[in-house]
Amino acid sequence: MDAGRPVSYVLGAHIEMPKTGADYAFGSKVHPNKHQLHLGDAELRDLLTVVQQQGATPVKTVRPHFILYP
Repeated sequence: MDAGRPVSYVLGAHIEMPKTGADYAFGSKVHPNKHQLHLGDAELRDLLTVVQQQGATPVKTVRPHFILYP
């Protein structure tokens, strides 16, 4: 993230959460109402903040647009 080069969006690798921000159960074969694949600049900045705040002892963190699993 660079102020001189704004981010339009970031693509994730897996969508394992519904649009509600909850979490699908591990092993779920069906994922109805999936969250969109891309994350915008605000979501990326939120992710960076979460990672920085957790430091050396990360914990599962659920946000409306992503879930961080350490």
